[in-house]
Amino acid sequence: MITAGDTEKDIYDDVIEIPKCHKILTPFLPLIPLWIFAVEIAKELGRDIDKPQNLAKSVTVE
Repeated sequence: MITAGDTEKDIYDDVIEIPKCHKILTPFLPLIPLWIFAVEIAKELGRDIDKPQNLAKSVTVE
């Protein structure tokens, strides 16, 4: 994952390019393409994205 205009993108085989933005937003902007990437991988593997494996419902009462 690189920022738009990065000169080193030629050395990589696969690139996800994100636009330049304010430095406060920089950590959050990659979340969207990474989420889409994770969903597509889950679909390829035949996993149900709405019911993740090993997710348990629990309630903690004090």
